[in-house]
Amino acid sequence: MKEESSKMSSSLGLLPLECRQNILSSITDVPTLRAAILSHPIFYYAFRNRSSFIVEKVLRSVVPQESFLEAISAFELRRIKPWSLEKAAAIVNCYRGNKIPPTFEYTIQNSLAIQKLHDAVLFFARDFATDALSINPLTDHYEDPSNSPPLSPNELRRITSSFYRHELCSSIFPKAKRFSEALQITPRDEDDIYDLEVDFPSQRYHIWELEQMACVHDYLFWKISEPFDEVAAHDIKWGAWRIPYDDDDTFGGDRRNAYKEHTTYDERYRILDSKLDEATHCLRDILSSCFDEFPRDRQIKLLRLSDMDAMDSDPFEAWEWTHVGMHHNDFVLGTWTYNLRRAGYVMWDHSRLTEWGFFDGPWQFPDGVSFDITREKIQNAEKRMMKSQDERLELYEKGLLGRYDPEGEHRLQ
Repeated sequence: MKEESSKMSSSLGLLPLECRQNILSSITDVPTLRAAILSHPIFYYAFRNRSSFIVEKVLRSVVPQESFLEAISAFELRRIKPWSLEKAAAIVNCYRGNKIPPTFEYTIQNSLAIQKLHDAVLFFARDFATDALSINPLTDHYEDPSNSPPLSPNELRRITSSFYRHELCSSIFPKAKRFSEALQITPRDEDDIYDLEVDFPSQRYHIWELEQMACVHDYLFWKISEPFDEVAAHDIKWGAWRIPYDDDDTFGGDRRNAYKEHTTYDERYRILDSKLDEATHCLRDILSSCFDEFPRDRQIKLLRLSDMDAMDSDPFEAWEWTHVGMHHNDFVLGTWTYNLRRAGYVMWDHSRLTEWGFFDGPWQFPDGVSFDITREKIQNAEKRMMKSQDERLELYEKGLLGRYDPEGEHRLQ
């Protein structure tokens, strides 16, 4: 065995340094690169001689080119410690100029974290597609996604890019920082924050790309709403803190059946409570603000139809078809396009939309959104929530924690 290892060492040692570096650069994922570096001193020294170049080459083979800058920029924004507006603005300005932030280093550790993000994006992108393709955008009826044609490369690209853009915009200004007593916000800072949160997305992305991000936002909201609402409705500390939630009696239990996670209450609490103070600024507010306050002439300019020849036309056709005559407040995250966003209408190729009969006739405004919520239902739900929170506040003031359910099982601590 030692003899074979010695022969391999001698063979590798005969390879020029550039050849060994090319071998490492041709690896297609970061964990394998790390394993190769640690497998033999000859590879380790070859890597150390040109580490940044090799890591960048491997990372670029993992993350698609169109999302590479978003992935690194989002990663750098999440790493700002201690957080400062100046540092966040510097990273966003680099992104605006299509430049990698100078603070980023191509190390194995950083690249492993970015590949982990990419793996998560791919997982959720495919899950998004499965969920969206199970809904007919015209009838809102369930369809078996296995009967749909497989995702095209362009469709997968649109979905993954939207997840990366969502991650980037959600990372710019953590909401917890806005309300931190240690962070003194001046009027000038507020202008800079508005520029980062509102002007930046509207200037960087086409309007249908903003609507694609809105599709991702809605999908993530529905994924987290069921476990979040379960904890917020029963945990004593969350009740004392007046964390708002929705209950099934308000919206109807069917809305969550497709998104239930098979985890226990304790697991959900452990995950959600640890992140409660780190909640990010609501992307829904950011996206809708892109158009709420802008003059009409600027909104039209933001459509940037002049460079459509070089752009992805299929999502624009779907967006334009459904927004003709619509008020500008509904350009992004519109109430009437809620069901369309559930079906991912701005993610699909023209051929898939045509097969659905999407363009067969003028798009009709639905009679109402899919969940019919009356004012009385909302008021009753608010009364139930306040009553539950008052009960849990009393328990919290007595020093109790845990799960409280007046009609079910208590687990007080």
